[in-house]
Amino acid sequence: MNFFETLYACSTTIAVLASFPQVRQLLLAKRSDELNLATWTLWLGTQFVSLTYALSIHNRLLTIVNAVWITFYAVMLGLITYYRRNPGGEVEGVPEDTSNEMQTDFSEE
Repeated sequence: MNFFETLYACSTTIAVLASFPQVRQLLLAKRSDELNLATWTLWLGTQFVSLTYALSIHNRLLTIVNAVWITFYAVMLGLITYYRRNPGGEVEGVPEDTSNEMQTDFSEE
């Protein structure tokens, strides 16, 4: 691998790792109303175009990078859609698990 390929691989790895906090924040907040579904869909679409290009020129590095980004965008779109349909992450008919929350009700039983 030449210098620029190595630099590209390193910078892309950093960029992908830097996107994990966005997924984490979405999972913790359990809300996606502040994220634009159309934007994330367009980003996923452009990544598919980039993947097609990488495959057409038989560039393994670009193919891997685009596949990773497609995975990230697909996860984001899945979570955005899920939390739009299911605000708060609660599954209908199933009570929310509060076992990790501190009890604040000190009333006598």
